[in-house]
Amino acid sequence: MYNRRQQNNTPERSQTHAQEQRNALIMKSEFNYQYEIDYLNIKALQIGRMTILSPKCHAKKWKNKTHGLCCADGKVVLHQFEELPDLTKSLIDNSYPLSKHFFDNSRRYNTLFQMTSFGANEKAEGNFMPYFKIQGQVLHLIGSLLPEIGNNAKFLQIYFMLESYQISIRTNMIPNLKRSLIESLQTVLRENNHLIQSFKYNLESRSFDELQNFKLIIHADRVPQDEHRGQ
Repeated sequence: MYNRRQQNNTPERSQTHAQEQRNALIMKSEFNYQYEIDYLNIKALQIGRMTILSPKCHAKKWKNKTHGLCCADGKVVLHQFEELPDLTKSLIDNSYPLSKHFFDNSRRYNTLFQMTSFGANEKAEGNFMPYFKIQGQVLHLIGSLLPEIGNNAKFLQIYFMLESYQISIRTNMIPNLKRSLIESLQTVLRENNHLIQSFKYNLESRSFDELQNFKLIIHADRVPQDEHRGQ
Protein backbone atom coordinates (compact mmCIF):
# COMPACT_ATOMS: atom_id res chain seq x y z
CA MET A 1 0.00 0.00 0.00
CA TYR A 2 2.79 2.37 0.90
CA ASN A 3 4.70 1.59 -2.27
CA ARG A 4 1.62 2.28 -4.42
CA ARG A 5 1.15 5.70 -2.82
CA GLN A 6 4.83 6.41 -3.24
CA GLN A 7 4.64 5.49 -6.93
CA ASN A 8 1.61 7.73 -7.45
CA ASN A 9 3.44 10.63 -5.83
CA THR A 10 6.43 10.65 -8.17
CA PRO A 11 8.22 13.93 -9.03
CA GLU A 12 6.87 13.68 -12.59
CA ARG A 13 3.29 13.40 -11.33
CA SER A 14 3.77 16.32 -8.94
CA GLN A 15 5.26 18.40 -11.72
CA THR A 16 2.34 17.57 -14.03
CA HIS A 17 -0.16 18.49 -11.32
CA ALA A 18 1.61 21.80 -10.68
CA GLN A 19 1.60 22.56 -14.41
CA GLU A 20 -2.13 21.80 -14.63
CA GLN A 21 -2.82 24.18 -11.76
CA ARG A 22 -0.68 26.87 -13.42
CA ASN A 23 -2.49 26.40 -16.75
CA ALA A 24 -5.87 26.65 -15.01
CA LEU A 25 -4.76 29.92 -13.40
CA ILE A 26 -3.45 31.29 -16.70
CA MET A 27 -6.64 30.43 -18.59
CA LYS A 28 -8.54 32.64 -16.15
CA SER A 29 -6.17 35.57 -16.57
CA GLU A 30 -8.78 37.67 -18.33
CA PHE A 31 -10.31 38.13 -14.89
CA ASN A 32 -6.99 38.61 -13.07
CA TYR A 33 -4.29 39.91 -15.42
CA GLN A 34 -0.77 39.64 -14.00
CA TYR A 35 1.85 41.76 -15.73
CA GLU A 36 4.77 39.56 -14.63
CA ILE A 37 3.49 36.60 -16.70
CA ASP A 38 4.87 36.34 -20.25
CA TYR A 39 1.56 35.49 -21.95
CA LEU A 40 3.00 35.72 -25.48
CA ASN A 41 5.21 32.67 -24.96
CA ILE A 42 2.60 30.40 -23.36
CA LYS A 43 1.61 27.78 -25.93
CA ALA A 44 -1.77 27.09 -24.32
CA LEU A 45 -2.82 30.69 -25.06
CA GLN A 46 -1.72 30.77 -28.71
CA ILE A 47 -4.73 30.86 -31.05
CA GLY A 48 -2.89 31.65 -34.26
CA ARG A 49 -3.59 34.42 -36.73
CA MET A 50 -6.87 35.59 -38.22
CA THR A 51 -6.38 34.02 -41.64
CA ILE A 52 -9.83 32.55 -42.33
CA LEU A 53 -12.14 34.74 -44.46
CA SER A 54 -15.92 34.68 -44.09
CA PRO A 55 -17.53 33.60 -47.41
CA LYS A 56 -20.26 36.27 -47.02
CA CYS A 57 -18.67 39.41 -45.57
CA HIS A 58 -14.97 38.50 -45.99
CA ALA A 59 -14.25 39.27 -42.34
CA LYS A 60 -11.06 37.74 -40.96
CA LYS A 61 -11.60 35.07 -38.34
CA TRP A 62 -9.63 32.56 -36.32
CA LYS A 63 -9.67 28.90 -37.21
CA ASN A 64 -12.70 26.84 -36.05
CA LYS A 65 -14.89 29.91 -35.47
CA THR A 66 -18.48 29.55 -36.71
CA HIS A 67 -19.45 31.05 -40.07
CA GLY A 68 -22.27 33.15 -38.59
CA LEU A 69 -20.21 34.78 -35.85
CA CYS A 70 -19.35 37.91 -37.86
CA CYS A 71 -22.36 38.73 -40.06
CA ALA A 72 -25.03 36.20 -39.02
CA ASP A 73 -24.35 34.24 -42.22
CA GLY A 74 -24.91 37.24 -44.49
CA LYS A 75 -27.92 38.75 -42.67
CA VAL A 76 -25.93 41.75 -41.41
CA VAL A 77 -24.50 43.95 -44.17
CA LEU A 78 -22.20 46.84 -43.29
CA HIS A 79 -21.71 49.79 -45.60
CA GLN A 80 -18.28 50.43 -47.02
CA PHE A 81 -16.18 53.07 -45.30
CA GLU A 82 -16.41 56.46 -46.94
CA GLU A 83 -13.27 58.02 -48.37
CA LEU A 84 -11.39 59.90 -45.67
CA PRO A 85 -10.95 63.67 -45.95
CA ASP A 86 -7.56 64.61 -47.36
CA LEU A 87 -6.29 65.98 -44.04
CA THR A 88 -7.34 62.90 -42.06
CA LYS A 89 -5.82 60.56 -44.61
CA SER A 90 -2.52 62.43 -44.73
CA LEU A 91 -2.30 62.48 -40.93
CA ILE A 92 -2.80 58.72 -40.78
CA ASP A 93 -0.38 57.76 -43.56
CA ASN A 94 2.28 60.11 -42.14
CA SER A 95 2.47 62.29 -45.26
CA TYR A 96 1.34 65.43 -43.42
CA PRO A 97 4.20 67.57 -42.01
CA LEU A 98 2.65 67.54 -38.53
CA SER A 99 1.71 63.84 -38.45
CA LYS A 100 4.18 62.92 -35.71
CA HIS A 101 3.17 65.91 -33.61
CA PHE A 102 -0.49 64.96 -34.07
CA PHE A 103 -0.02 61.34 -32.97
CA ASP A 104 2.13 62.39 -30.02
CA ASN A 105 -0.71 64.68 -28.89
CA SER A 106 -3.74 62.86 -30.30
CA ARG A 107 -5.56 62.70 -26.97
CA ARG A 108 -5.08 66.43 -26.45
CA TYR A 109 -6.45 67.22 -29.91
CA ASN A 110 -9.36 64.89 -29.26
CA THR A 111 -10.12 66.82 -26.07
CA LEU A 112 -10.33 70.08 -28.02
CA PHE A 113 -13.12 68.77 -30.23
CA GLN A 114 -15.11 66.50 -27.93
CA MET A 115 -18.82 67.32 -27.86
CA THR A 116 -19.79 65.64 -24.61
CA SER A 117 -18.28 64.79 -21.26
CA PHE A 118 -17.85 61.19 -20.16
CA GLY A 119 -19.44 59.73 -17.05
CA ALA A 120 -18.89 56.26 -15.55
CA ASN A 121 -17.96 54.49 -12.34
CA GLU A 122 -14.33 53.41 -12.56
CA LYS A 123 -13.52 50.05 -10.98
CA ALA A 124 -10.04 49.95 -9.46
CA GLU A 125 -8.42 46.61 -8.68
CA GLY A 126 -5.08 46.40 -6.88
CA ASN A 127 -2.16 48.78 -7.17
CA PHE A 128 -1.42 48.13 -10.85
CA MET A 129 -4.07 48.44 -13.57
CA PRO A 130 -2.73 48.61 -17.16
CA TYR A 131 -6.26 49.16 -18.43
CA PHE A 132 -9.32 51.33 -17.75
CA LYS A 133 -12.20 49.35 -16.25
CA ILE A 134 -15.70 50.62 -15.57
CA GLN A 135 -18.71 49.20 -13.80
CA GLY A 136 -22.32 49.91 -14.71
CA GLN A 137 -23.69 52.35 -17.25
CA VAL A 138 -21.61 54.64 -19.48
CA LEU A 139 -22.96 58.18 -19.84
CA HIS A 140 -22.21 60.91 -22.38
CA LEU A 141 -23.33 64.23 -20.92
CA ILE A 142 -24.21 66.97 -23.39
CA GLY A 143 -25.20 69.79 -21.05
CA SER A 144 -26.51 73.21 -22.12
CA LEU A 145 -25.92 74.44 -25.69
CA LEU A 146 -24.99 77.88 -24.32
CA PRO A 147 -22.49 78.65 -21.53
CA GLU A 148 -23.70 80.18 -18.30
CA ILE A 149 -23.03 83.87 -17.79
CA GLY A 150 -19.41 84.39 -16.78
CA ASN A 151 -18.27 80.93 -17.88
CA ASN A 152 -16.27 80.02 -20.96
CA ALA A 153 -17.79 77.85 -23.66
CA LYS A 154 -16.86 74.17 -23.53
CA PHE A 155 -17.63 70.90 -25.30
CA LEU A 156 -20.52 71.27 -27.77
CA GLN A 157 -21.03 74.94 -26.85
CA ILE A 158 -17.86 75.89 -28.76
CA TYR A 159 -19.34 74.68 -32.06
CA PHE A 160 -22.02 77.38 -32.01
CA MET A 161 -19.59 80.29 -31.88
CA LEU A 162 -17.99 82.13 -34.77
CA GLU A 163 -15.24 80.14 -36.47
CA SER A 164 -12.51 82.59 -35.41
CA TYR A 165 -13.66 82.41 -31.77
CA GLN A 166 -13.66 78.62 -31.90
CA ILE A 167 -10.03 78.57 -33.00
CA SER A 168 -8.99 81.01 -30.27
CA ILE A 169 -10.80 79.10 -27.53
CA ARG A 170 -9.35 75.75 -28.57
CA THR A 171 -5.85 77.19 -28.96
CA ASN A 172 -5.97 78.53 -25.39
CA MET A 173 -7.45 75.35 -23.89
CA ILE A 174 -4.25 73.29 -24.07
CA PRO A 175 -0.77 74.79 -24.56
CA ASN A 176 1.87 73.66 -27.08
CA LEU A 177 -0.59 72.58 -29.80
CA LYS A 178 -0.45 73.91 -33.35
CA ARG A 179 -2.97 76.62 -34.17
CA SER A 180 -2.77 75.86 -37.90
CA LEU A 181 -3.61 72.19 -37.30
CA ILE A 182 -6.46 73.11 -34.95
CA GLU A 183 -7.92 75.33 -37.66
CA SER A 184 -7.57 72.59 -40.30
CA LEU A 185 -9.20 69.96 -38.07
CA GLN A 186 -12.00 72.35 -37.25
CA THR A 187 -12.69 72.87 -40.97
CA VAL A 188 -12.72 69.12 -41.64
CA LEU A 189 -15.25 68.52 -38.87
CA ARG A 190 -17.47 71.37 -40.02
CA GLU A 191 -17.53 70.08 -43.59
CA ASN A 192 -17.83 66.35 -42.90
CA ASN A 193 -19.37 65.64 -39.50
CA HIS A 194 -23.13 65.16 -39.89
CA LEU A 195 -23.82 65.76 -36.18
CA ILE A 196 -22.20 69.19 -36.26
CA GLN A 197 -23.99 70.04 -39.47
CA SER A 198 -27.34 68.96 -38.00
CA PHE A 199 -26.91 71.04 -34.84
CA LYS A 200 -25.79 74.15 -36.70
CA TYR A 201 -28.53 73.86 -39.34
CA ASN A 202 -31.30 73.59 -36.75
CA LEU A 203 -30.07 76.70 -34.96
CA GLU A 204 -29.08 78.85 -37.93
CA SER A 205 -32.33 78.15 -39.81
CA ARG A 206 -34.52 79.64 -37.06
CA SER A 207 -35.23 83.20 -36.05
CA PHE A 208 -34.10 84.77 -32.79
CA ASP A 209 -37.63 84.57 -31.32
CA GLU A 210 -37.93 80.89 -32.21
CA LEU A 211 -34.65 80.11 -30.50
CA GLN A 212 -35.84 81.47 -27.16
CA ASN A 213 -37.93 78.35 -26.59
CA PHE A 214 -36.19 76.00 -29.01
CA LYS A 215 -35.25 72.49 -27.91
CA LEU A 216 -33.26 69.92 -29.84
CA ILE A 217 -33.93 66.40 -28.58
CA ILE A 218 -32.05 63.26 -29.60
CA HIS A 219 -34.18 60.12 -29.27
CA ALA A 220 -32.19 56.90 -29.18
CA ASP A 221 -35.20 54.90 -30.40
CA ARG A 222 -35.93 57.15 -33.40
CA VAL A 223 -33.46 56.70 -36.20
CA PRO A 224 -33.38 57.59 -39.90
CA GLN A 225 -34.38 54.96 -42.40
CA ASP A 226 -31.78 52.20 -42.90
CA GLU A 227 -29.91 53.25 -39.73
CA HIS A 228 -29.55 51.13 -36.59
CA ARG A 229 -30.59 52.09 -33.06
CA GLY A 230 -28.15 54.54 -31.47
CA GLN A 231 -26.76 55.80 -34.79
